[in-house]
Amino acid sequence: MKRKYQERDMKQQIIIDRHVSDIMKLPCIFSCHKGENDEYVYLLYPTMEVMDYTELHEGDTLIIEEDGSWSVKRKEQQ
Repeated sequence: MKRKYQERDMKQQIIIDRHVSDIMKLPCIFSCHKGENDEYVYLLYPTMEVMDYTELHEGDTLIIEEDGSWSVKRKEQQ
């Protein structure tokens, strides 16, 4: 799990990789399962903006705001 910190925006960006035990410790992660091509897929808890579970895939970036809210930036399609 790679972390990037941005002082100006006071948020934390986490690039998702194969460190499952570290990622599962994050408070916004509900569960994890293996998807296609043995890729880990994480489910994020629903939020007020998204009333359903959000999938998080390897290579995606999880953005955690200072207030505890989160969002996902998808990896670019290759």
